[in-house]
Amino acid sequence: MRIAIDFGTCFSLGACLINDSPARLLRAGEYAVPSVFYYDKRSGVIVGEEAENRAKYRPQNLVRDVKMEISNPDVKIFRLDGKTFSKKQIVGSILSEVKKKAKEEIERKQLTAKRITGAVISVPAAFTLRELNLIREAAQEEAKLKVIGFIREPVAAAIAYFNAPDAEDKKTIFVYDLGGGTCDVAIVRADKNAREWYTVIDSDMLRIGVRDWDKILAEQIKRKCREQSLFIEFDERAEHNILTMANEVKHTLSRLKKWGGDLEIGDELYDIEITRKEFERATSELLQDTMRMVDG
Repeated sequence: MRIAIDFGTCFSLGACLINDSPARLLRAGEYAVPSVFYYDKRSGVIVGEEAENRAKYRPQNLVRDVKMEISNPDVKIFRLDGKTFSKKQIVGSILSEVKKKAKEEIERKQLTAKRITGAVISVPAAFTLRELNLIREAAQEEAKLKVIGFIREPVAAAIAYFNAPDAEDKKTIFVYDLGGGTCDVAIVRADKNAREWYTVIDSDMLRIGVRDWDKILAEQIKRKCREQSLFIEFDERAEHNILTMANEVKHTLSRLKKWGGDLEIGDELYDIEITRKEFERATSELLQDTMRMVDG
């Protein structure tokens, strides 16, 4: 069986076709695999949700947002609890976890083709051949996963749109894809009679994504803590827990107008409340940055 993998900055996910319909390869109730990597001498390598849980106590041993470091020439290795890891090892470990979750779900669904023979991996529009090669090598060497090909993220979104039952052929659409680490835009035209039934007329990428929204939310949370105590200090553990809370706040405010909860830092509890209006006001400049790319 061939699968698709959305290798994301914040989360990653496997999928396949079952009876010609796309299906997520995760257990019911699971959102996705967190794209995080953890190591300590006692536990070894841990990836995904369990890595996030371990990092509550030893955040210095966690690597997140590695997808955005692939093209960073200044970041070559990560040193965690005395051991060195390359970007390729970390990317490969995350892809291995996605493959493992996918295989478990394939077996649970009792699908005929149980062996995963290859994968198509989605990537940002502006990733270069060097970046693609690192992901390919990480998949094949670390995850033992053959990469059949790559698909640009805005193109994948366009295909999903054109595959809808009521989609119009020979139509040009504009794709706006705000991901975890990048914002991709593309102009795509469909023609089902052509050799390749879609054509990317133009595309662009901005290195602004959901992680930037999380950082601003984290600063809002810290400010609200300071309003309750002038002497508060934020160590690595506190910073990690605040960022985790920011992610929860963001998801909640996409459905509700207000979020409230307690944050423990040291021996103190802080009462945090953030409204959607506060969130939108604080992050409006980020949204405008992406809109300027759209207008351009």
